[in-house]
Amino acid sequence: MKTQTLTPNDWIKRIERFYVFDDDLGVNMLFVTIDDRVYGLGANLWGSLGLGHNQWVSEPQEIIELRHKKCINFLNGEEFLVFVSSDNCLYSCGYNRYGQLGKSSDDNEYKTPMIVQINANNDLIRDVSCGSFHTLIVTENNNEVYGWGSNTFLQIGSRDITCDAIIRPEKIEFNVNYCIKSVHCFDNSSFALTSDGQVFSWGHNRDNQLGLNSIDLIIFRPQLICNLSGITSIQSGVGETYFSSSNKNEVYFCGLTNDIYLKELENMTKITAQYLVNVIGVWGYNNCIYIQMEYCLMSLKDGIKLKTQVFNRKQSLDEPMDCMEYYITCEILLEVLECVRYLHELKPPVIHRDLKPDNILIADDIRNGRFIKLCDLGLITVHEMVSQSHTSGVGSPKYMAPEVISGRKYDTKADVYSISVIIEELFDTNVNDSRDKYIKHEWSNKYCKLLDVINESMKPIYDERPTCAEIIEQYNEWAIDSTVVTSDIKIDEKLEKIKHKERELRSEDRDSEPEFWEIFYTFVNYKLNYNQ
Repeated sequence: MKTQTLTPNDWIKRIERFYVFDDDLGVNMLFVTIDDRVYGLGANLWGSLGLGHNQWVSEPQEIIELRHKKCINFLNGEEFLVFVSSDNCLYSCGYNRYGQLGKSSDDNEYKTPMIVQINANNDLIRDVSCGSFHTLIVTENNNEVYGWGSNTFLQIGSRDITCDAIIRPEKIEFNVNYCIKSVHCFDNSSFALTSDGQVFSWGHNRDNQLGLNSIDLIIFRPQLICNLSGITSIQSGVGETYFSSSNKNEVYFCGLTNDIYLKELENMTKITAQYLVNVIGVWGYNNCIYIQMEYCLMSLKDGIKLKTQVFNRKQSLDEPMDCMEYYITCEILLEVLECVRYLHELKPPVIHRDLKPDNILIADDIRNGRFIKLCDLGLITVHEMVSQSHTSGVGSPKYMAPEVISGRKYDTKADVYSISVIIEELFDTNVNDSRDKYIKHEWSNKYCKLLDVINESMKPIYDERPTCAEIIEQYNEWAIDSTVVTSDIKIDEKLEKIKHKERELRSEDRDSEPEFWEIFYTFVNYKLNYNQ
């Protein structure tokens, strides 16, 4: 059934919630409108939009069977979709070749939404999860787990291990009386999370993705994963599983994955602080692992490019900064130094090994008094002893210390060399720049000290370079005080110009440019007020 013609803006105003998923032909979308109607559009390869056919849907079509059913959740497998309503009804639709719709039917039909009868008591549903071709649910009242659909890898946990398809919900037996909090289906594997953070797993185990330390390719009954506790969420892709723990924000892994990505994930979850972009969540989908990070809109590389525009200065080695730009640039450098100092002062110390403006991010709002955070921790390494050697040639060549490039022994001072190159870019200068560049400014001596810092940080013998902590201790020697800036009678005018430019770009709908200007305005305004 086609809908009346509406403009995109009309639809947007009517949408209350939506759900997006893909199939082999493309993307699909379901959305619920404010008058409690459900519409679908997209590729619809397996008829999983619930419209009774598998034709491409280019305009929103209403799913009549779900009208006024108060659908609050959508989940999908590869060929089917499950809807959960607020009045505790479970609907399924799409293709049913493995019984994944929870009913017996003609395999060649594309089904519109049908109610799935879980048991005779119509127990409240606590949680639902869909794998590629199977579904698990856990009930609220009786703490019972039911499953149906493909059982090719015994992922249902059925008593009948000879049956390839379970066409109606079947209760799954656990050999120990645990309170199941949630269920998780991934591809052809199944997991159940208990209320005290323990995990059961069963089904396909070819890549040891079930975490059971078993050589069996298929586990046909739910088994408790030993030595795993405090788990709060489970995420998986094909052949790999991640378990997030409430204990110190730890993430456990089993199965197959790319060693480089696993190394970075391990680093990001092991080292969490206000100085780093932290991990919020990890999950798998369609053979990919997704890592959700703190949101930071721009990198320092973006900031360096924009800074001259914000302060109305031509990017040239010959034109000096005014006092406001110089002060703000010093504040940026200070936060960068504090971030790196944090890594270097861990026990044992940690070397970032890939410091560059791309890997330094600027948050779009103030967080714990900070804007600057480090990211891309895939190359960090622990430095535990003076004689320890590390991998040579890692990092970005422009910012690499000479001892790293040549393969000699190095320590945390390799990061200090990288910072010296970043300082040159931040201040539009180089170590050989004229010391008379700021001769007309009362703080010319500060700039000369900054050149000394660059020179000392670039020394070819790493032991002779200062630490980040030592550079920070000299802050008052190379940075100007905020009072120098606030005494400028044009300070308010300059701030208003930045804000005006942000509003102007926003009115022109210029992608992320307005947000970049807003970040600079927020940063400048905060630093000037906070440091007074």
